[in-house]
Parts: sequence; C-alpha cells; structure tokens
Amino acid sequence: MQKTDTLNHFSRVRYNSSVVTANIIDPSTDFSDIPDEILIYFTRFDIFKKCDVKYIIESTLRSYGDVIDDRLTRIFINATSNDDSLLAKLMKVFLGDKTSIKNFPKTLENITKFTENEEEIQVMSDIIEEMYGDNLKRAKAEARDEGLKQGRSEGKAKALQNLNEMIKNNCSIDEIRNMISKEIGNSPA
Repeated sequence: MQKTDTLNHFSRVRYNSSVVTANIIDPSTDFSDIPDEILIYFTRFDIFKKCDVKYIIESTLRSYGDVIDDRLTRIFINATSNDDSLLAKLMKVFLGDKTSIKNFPKTLENITKFTENEEEIQVMSDIIEEMYGDNLKRAKAEARDEGLKQGRSEGKAKALQNLNEMIKNNCSIDEIRNMISKEIGNSPA
C-alpha cells in the first residue's frame, strides 16, 4: 500500500513486474511460455485523480489505439475512493475502517487470526524470518560494521582533538601519555 505520492509509481510498477518475471522464469524459457502477469498496485491516494477505485492499464499502439497484448495487466487501486462498491469497502477495511469489516467475514477472521492469536503471529514471524532472515542478518552485520567504523573514526578525531589541546596547553609527555592511556583503557606505563 503506497502511502505517499512522491515516488515515480509507474516506473516502480514496471520494475516490480520485471523482478517478478525474472525471479520465477528460467532465462532459457521460450517467450511464448512466459505466463500472464497481473500486477496490482494499492495507493492511499487517487493516482490518476479520476475519482475511481480501480484503474486498469493496457499497452496500446499510440497512433491507432489498438490494444497490444503484452500479457501484463497493471491494476491501480485507489483505497480512498468512496464509490460504495464492494472493492472500495474492502479498501476501507485495509485502511483500518472497522465499519466495513462486516461485509468481509473471512477477512475479519484472518485479520483477527494474524493480529490477536499468538500462535498464528509466531507462524507469520517464522515465515518472514525464513523469507528475509539472511537479508536481515546481513543488514544487521553491515549496520554493526558501519557503526564500528564510525565509532573508530569519531574516537580518533576526539583523541587528536584532545592531543592538540594538550600540546597547546604545554602539557608534558607524561601527561599526554596518561591521557592516551585513559582513552584506550590502559593504565599508564
């Protein structure tokens, strides 16, 4: 669900479509065997400003208006539409409006199951961990390494600043050595 209208949404849809296709199709697959794809893009704003809940994008031959079947259907769903359709009511549920939930008993059951049942929450957590665990571990390691680099850099800068201050104040070598020992956590030699 896209919350803000600050992205290049059409390029994002194009990118997502290509990623999906590339991830599920073997590169040696004949083009005629590539399956049809329907990409649904949900927004919390009316991307086309036509006050509709659903927009379907097709490729056309510009000069003639002929529809080109590239087997990709792009559907944009405007979750803020108030056209009283069943789809608009469902979008209200996803936006947190509890008044429309009665129209969707299975959706209510699943929302309740995955937000209130501890066992189901753990199942979903395990699935997410399985799907994204390696990426999460890699991101944590990269963040830790970056933090260590930044900490070392800041520590060196602070030590140099302290050393410059001590030199300006005509501190003795012993005083400088004691300061350095404190900075690195050793007792003076």
